[in-house]
Amino acid sequence: MFHVDKGAAVIDRTKYGDFRARDYHKMIARMWASFRRHHPGTTLTILTDTDSRFKLPGATIWRREMDVDRIMYERMVWQRDALTRLDSKHPVFLLDSDMLCLRSFGHLFEQKTGNFDLALTFRRSHNSPINGGLLIVNSGGEARKRVLSMMSQMIDNYTSMSEEEKTWFGDQLALRDLVGLHHSKMRNRQVVETRAGHVLLLDCEQYNFTPKLSDHDILKPAPKCRLYHFKGNLKHYMEPYFTVASAIPFRPSSFLAYPFLPWAFFKIWRLERIRHAESQRGEQQPENTRSIATERNAPKEGEQIRIEIKKLSDELRARNLTYCGYDKLAILHDCIVDVERNKLEGRFIEAGVALGGSAIFMCHYKSRDRPLDLYDVYDQIPAPGPEDGVDAHDRYAQIESGQSQGLGQDEYYGYLGDTKQLVADNLKAFGFLASEHNINFIKGLFQDTMTLTEPVAVAHVDGDWYDSVKTCIDRIAPHIVKGGYIIFDDYSSYSGCRKAVDQWLAQSPEFEPVMIKRSIAVQRKR
Repeated sequence: MFHVDKGAAVIDRTKYGDFRARDYHKMIARMWASFRRHHPGTTLTILTDTDSRFKLPGATIWRREMDVDRIMYERMVWQRDALTRLDSKHPVFLLDSDMLCLRSFGHLFEQKTGNFDLALTFRRSHNSPINGGLLIVNSGGEARKRVLSMMSQMIDNYTSMSEEEKTWFGDQLALRDLVGLHHSKMRNRQVVETRAGHVLLLDCEQYNFTPKLSDHDILKPAPKCRLYHFKGNLKHYMEPYFTVASAIPFRPSSFLAYPFLPWAFFKIWRLERIRHAESQRGEQQPENTRSIATERNAPKEGEQIRIEIKKLSDELRARNLTYCGYDKLAILHDCIVDVERNKLEGRFIEAGVALGGSAIFMCHYKSRDRPLDLYDVYDQIPAPGPEDGVDAHDRYAQIESGQSQGLGQDEYYGYLGDTKQLVADNLKAFGFLASEHNINFIKGLFQDTMTLTEPVAVAHVDGDWYDSVKTCIDRIAPHIVKGGYIIFDDYSSYSGCRKAVDQWLAQSPEFEPVMIKRSIAVQRKR
């Protein structure tokens, strides 16, 4: 299992509460216990970084230096390297930490059905049909050699992708290309013969099940479900669910779980109360909550559409308006909601607007009268500098050559010339007029235009390179109110951004990272 401690006190901050580093460690222990219950003798090897404080009695912990700017690439490479060290006499499960084993997988390795090298779980999704959270490597020396070859091919697929693809489920796209089969032709327990070896396809409904938070009963897995995947906010349910599953049905070991049942039922009750309260608020305002994924007609001028976070994220992606995936937008959402709930003073700022997707997102969740300042050159971005790494210079060379691809089939926005009006039109299409929602467009380089005199509550910095990000830090950080946030979009995408942020945090004890998942949210201590 791959795990990285990034030093944040709080890894995720959601409406369900804070999820801390130690909560992740406990979650991993529960995952291991669930596999030992159905597969006695299961061992756990944790692949982590040299700075990790992770400890788990009985587990084997391998550490090495990692480039956290390329965490997805590091994960794939280390999983491949670990396979060369692990005994090929036994199957190996490469999996995420937020999983519980509900039933045995032993039937996959029986003589009649075990003719595969690598097993992957699939779902009905056009772009990312293969789920990267679970890879099952069969036993045997020859199977291990073929899987190592497949993983090398997967890594090659990943490294050949554009930067946009890499940050948007890049590992899943690499697995999709490895299998080379359209999702409509995938069947449960189907063996696909690739150039490197045999891949067994397993339906996520049975082998890697994740319910939706909108489901009526999210704690009722699909029939014959063998693995329950507690993705996203679902991870808050994993600990109490494990406790209940340990006590019911009765068996001799159940006695150990009985004292914790009241706590587990109370925790589930509290989480369900929060979840249902959220959905009821949506039902009470049907005129303000509608899915524009199915209603494409433009709203009337000045009309503000209210959309649930996942629907808005999907809509922005469907319209090719943002490079931010759901994880990044969820962090931005949580920061905005926290500021609005606590009625903190201050403006909102976005530095680096692109096509306006995240600006639309900020407008949707901010109060109508709170100012939103949108800083951008509204043209092709400036070049990186000497403090930036090869990743940034390679990316800019691609842009300069005219070979950069836009989102979907669209032209790259940096080749469109002045995009200020385009961004304004995109905001208007979602019901946000600058004059009515206190939106200000500031055109030019950050160092020339960013002169602040008023408090700032939330700043979303998407400046890519070291100099741009450092300028934003120098100009914005002194004005962040206590409890306010700066979100750095490119923290996990470009080494220059990460370098600027890490240097600043090392010298700024009044700020602390509170959420890290692709982007990083830094809060000024209250």
